[in-house]
Amino acid sequence: EEQVIVNFLEEVSKGLSFDPAYFCIDAMPSDEGDDHPTNEALRMSILNYIKKEMKSTRVQNLELVKTDAVMASHRVVKKKVEGEIQGYRSCLTVANQEMEECLKLVLSHVNDLREVEKRIKGIRDNLTELNSTDLETGKVWNLEQKWRFLRTQSREFSVASQWPIAEYSRWDNGRLKWVNLNSDDYSISGEVRGQFMRGLYAKVTIKVRKQ
Repeated sequence: EEQVIVNFLEEVSKGLSFDPAYFCIDAMPSDEGDDHPTNEALRMSILNYIKKEMKSTRVQNLELVKTDAVMASHRVVKKKVEGEIQGYRSCLTVANQEMEECLKLVLSHVNDLREVEKRIKGIRDNLTELNSTDLETGKVWNLEQKWRFLRTQSREFSVASQWPIAEYSRWDNGRLKWVNLNSDDYSISGEVRGQFMRGLYAKVTIKVRKQ
């Protein structure tokens, strides 16, 4: 066993220009037939020597220098990862541009909708103002014919409303005749006749409910 340890240390010293502070051994047995007992004996000898002559230490926090092969493989992986990152950045840039365009489009539609809502509110306000169950004056027809001598005159009239006529009234300055009267839901027409020294004066007033 001691000779095995000596041989081991000699072989290690040949390949190193300094005494190693840390080293490790293959802890797995070989499956190559007759070499198995030799390898196992060698490992056990080294482990026993380490237990007796060397201080053990925790190695989980130690940093080891990468070999050229490891660094080369890491460079390949790094290049691949950097390419993927660049691809993601490009996709993200395109996505951000598309998102900005969509946001502009949405904002333009929001402004359009606000304008439409404003118009609808104005129409509703107008309809509310126009809609009423109270009687209101829908249309007025006036007749004012002035003169200073006695003569007979006649005038035709026709009054129409955009709302159904609820009722109407007539007024004149006395002794006028209302003839040929015709009326329906939205209009009234006829003729006034009279003879006065100071002219003809008459009025037709239509009352409606704005609904």
